[in-house]
Amino acid sequence: LYVVREGRIQQVLSHSLFRPFDPRAQAGGRLISVPVVLDPDAPTLVLAHVKFGPFHQFALDFETPAATLLAAQREIGQTAAFYGLSLACLLVFLALFAAFRDWLSVFYALLFLLALALVAGLDGPLFRWLYPNRPDLQSAIGFGVLFALSGSGYGLAAYGFLAAGLKTWLRVCIGGCVLSGAGLLAALAEPGPFAAMLGNGLLIGSILAAVFGTRAWELSQVALQRFSAILTLAAAAAIVGAVVAFGVRGGVWSLDALTTLKLVYALLLLATLVKSAAQVVALRRAHDQAQTARIAVLERETALNAALLEAEQNYAKAREQAELRRRQLASASHDLHQPLTSLR
Repeated sequence: LYVVREGRIQQVLSHSLFRPFDPRAQAGGRLISVPVVLDPDAPTLVLAHVKFGPFHQFALDFETPAATLLAAQREIGQTAAFYGLSLACLLVFLALFAAFRDWLSVFYALLFLLALALVAGLDGPLFRWLYPNRPDLQSAIGFGVLFALSGSGYGLAAYGFLAAGLKTWLRVCIGGCVLSGAGLLAALAEPGPFAAMLGNGLLIGSILAAVFGTRAWELSQVALQRFSAILTLAAAAAIVGAVVAFGVRGGVWSLDALTTLKLVYALLLLATLVKSAAQVVALRRAHDQAQTARIAVLERETALNAALLEAEQNYAKAREQAELRRRQLASASHDLHQPLTSLR
C-alpha cells in the first residue's frame, strides 16, 4: 500500500502470507498501516498492489487510531466467540454421541472439526495461533485439511450407501476417497491453482455425496424417515433465512466472504448437531417402544406357559386319580370274583 503526495511515494503497508506473522501489523483480521496524516486541502493518491488468495475481496478503510483499535477489539471478540463456541459445541456433542455409541454422529462431529480447521486456515487464526513463524507450512497444512475434509465426506457418504445397500454409489464414494488421497499427494508435490481447483471440486462433490449418503442411511431407518425429512427441511429453511437476515442491510449484501462462510458454518453446525441429537432421541424412543413391546410379548408367553403348566399339572392329577380309581375297581372286582368262583 502506497501513499503518493507532492511527488513523493511512501510505502505504508507491506504484507504477505508467506512471511512470519507480525503482531504489530495486524489486529484481529485487520492489517494496520503506519500512521498517515492527511491534509484535507491537498490531493492524496493511494495505490494498492494486491495479489488475491482464496477470496477475491479487498476492503480499505481510513480510520483514526482510536477507531481502528475499537474495531480490532470488536473483531477479536467476535473471532474468539466464534471459535470458542464452535469448539465447545463440537467437544460436548462428540462426548455425548460417543457415550450413546452413535458413531455416525461422531463421524459428523469430526467432519465439522476438520471444516473448522479449514475455516481457521482461510481466516488466519490457524496460522497465527499454531505456527506463526513457519509460513512455509501454510500450503501443506491448507491442502492437507482441504483434501482430508473431502475424503472424510466421501467416507461418510460411503457409510450411508453401504447401510442402504447401494453398491454403485458406494464404489463412487470409494473412488472419491482414493482421488482425494491422490490429490493431496499431487498438491504437496506441486501446490498451485490447479491443486486448489481440484480440492474445491472434490470438496463440493463430497458435501453433495454426504448429503445423499446420509439421506440413504436415514431411509434405511424406518423410524426416522418422516421425522428426519421434516427436521432437515426446517433446518435448511432456518439456515437460509438466518443468512439472508444477517447479510442483507438496506437491500445490499453487507457481509464479507469470510464472515458469510463462518455464519453458514455456525448455522450448519448447530442444525446438524441438533438434528443428530433429535435422531438419537428418536432412536432411543423407538428402541424403548420395541423393548416395551417385547416385554409385553414375553409376559404373554409367560402367562401362556403358566396356563399350560397348570393344565399339565391338572392333567397329571386327573391321570393319577383315574389310575387310582382303576386300581380300586380292579381290587373290588377281584374281591367279588373270589366268592363268586367259590359259589360256582
